Amino acid sequence: MNRNPFNATRFLGYVNEVTPQKVSIHIPSAWLLSQFRIEGETISGGNVGEYVAIEGERYGFVAKISSLKLPDSERKALSEKAVNDEGSQFHPIAEAELLMSFKMADPQAVEKTASRFPEIGSRVYAVSAAYIQMVLSADNRRMVVTKMPVVQLGGLVSNGVPCNLSLNALFGRHCAVIGTTGSGKSHTVSKLLYALVEETGNKIVILDPTGEYSTFDDNVAVESRIMGQTCHFPYRQLSIADLFYLLRPTAQSQRPILAQAIRSLKTVALAKRQGDKTLDSYIDEQGCLKKMGMEKRAVRGFQYKNINAIEDEYCSFDIKLLGFQIKAECVFESARDNATQRDDPSRWGGFDVRMNDYQASLKLRIQELLASNEFNALFNFKGDQPETSISAVDLFKGFLADKNKRVLRLDFSQTSSSFSAREIVANAIAKFLYNQAKNKDYLKSPLVLILDEAHLFVNKRLLDADQNVIPLDAFDLIAKECRKFGLFLCLSTQMPRDIPVGTLSQMGAFIVHRLINEQDRRTVEMACSSASKVALEYLPALGPGEALITGVEFAMPLVVKVSMPRYRPNSATPQLSVKQEG
Repeated sequence: MNRNPFNATRFLGYVNEVTPQKVSIHIPSAWLLSQFRIEGETISGGNVGEYVAIEGERYGFVAKISSLKLPDSERKALSEKAVNDEGSQFHPIAEAELLMSFKMADPQAVEKTASRFPEIGSRVYAVSAAYIQMVLSADNRRMVVTKMPVVQLGGLVSNGVPCNLSLNALFGRHCAVIGTTGSGKSHTVSKLLYALVEETGNKIVILDPTGEYSTFDDNVAVESRIMGQTCHFPYRQLSIADLFYLLRPTAQSQRPILAQAIRSLKTVALAKRQGDKTLDSYIDEQGCLKKMGMEKRAVRGFQYKNINAIEDEYCSFDIKLLGFQIKAECVFESARDNATQRDDPSRWGGFDVRMNDYQASLKLRIQELLASNEFNALFNFKGDQPETSISAVDLFKGFLADKNKRVLRLDFSQTSSSFSAREIVANAIAKFLYNQAKNKDYLKSPLVLILDEAHLFVNKRLLDADQNVIPLDAFDLIAKECRKFGLFLCLSTQMPRDIPVGTLSQMGAFIVHRLINEQDRRTVEMACSSASKVALEYLPALGPGEALITGVEFAMPLVVKVSMPRYRPNSATPQLSVKQEG
């Protein structure tokens, strides 16, 4: 098939105006817009959405028709017959968005640029499907890898050309899949997920809040777990900040006591692990650190010697003792010498009833948290989870070591959103992966993290008892910091307006299905530097399964009809039943 973009039989017109983003094309006769066949291919290059090639002296250009109109002086004489006649005297004007340039000596060497523009009078041609297919292949050749992993998403809406996209171009700078409900977003994620399994040797983790990707569980390469049933996130791997999210202490009276109680319990746990006997007299029969009337020196000396372990971010203590330890913390800072009636700062004082009263609501929240079967199933507070429920930390270690497992699907469909438990668990998992990435665990073999319904997890803000805002920002940190460490993030959402623009702007590739809400479109426009306003104007008009694909690694935006995935997600809407007679 002829891939030459400049064929006299496909001539359309001349450039008569040039701006930084688009050109205006004078079409000598409306008859040139009629469909015709060349070498078995139907050509209709002058219609909106079609691609055209612009001829220059040293460089050529590819553009996409965005509008078509007749001059004002010709509109009054408009009739269907006159426009379609071979000798038509109508002279349409087309506007086309400039997409890329190429060397005239090598039409396959395509590139984006803002430094070259067509000249007035340049000839314009409709381009063949073979040339567009060559351009897409050139995108893949630019990605320097030994074997090119690609995904065959579907075909271009304009001419059906198969759209094979580089997976490195899609995921190497993070990826966002966006679209309203029913637009085909889930099918696109399913196509990408299947392509990652079939075309790469990398591991994929998908956080599935609705369970719609359970259809993948039939694949032997998939490990699937339900959070709160067959998998839990051990509370000892939570950060202190995560525990504060759950308990929400008041800033003035409860937060300092809670922090001190955690420090005391970590001191006890560390002393027992080290076999240190110096604190034996300070530990009561329950396992709490006694303070009332006790000397401070031994405790503070041990804490100073082990400051890094005690002040780390993890909950490495027995949480069942937390309420008792809070009561033990309610003592006066200094003891009172009865003989001299002076304060003795070397010892803790007696029990402070008033301070203990201030902790009543906090201790009640701790009791409720530990008594909740739902939270125990998520965090294993009691340490009594059955063998069928595996620790998420152990699960990740086993998954990464198992050469036969490629996808780890964590199902959050049974996880309650009360007390923001779902968001906290997801954030804790993301923080775990973030720390592994920063530890350079994924440099040699990148990990892809797919976050479905991202608006449920990203940009979440919790309020403590004093209405102070506490951010859950692990996914934002991954988007901003982890690309160079081999942790690639793929966000899928129907509400991009709920995702911070700063996070979306880190996405190097966008697959955008139909968007009707103006605020959603504006958010994508602000975040997506590789798409112009002209390209984004297609979004409200896209049909089911159609998507605008753009990114920093792609030579030009593409409008693609995504083909049906092999594994269809379970996203069908239940139907109302027909009323039964009788």
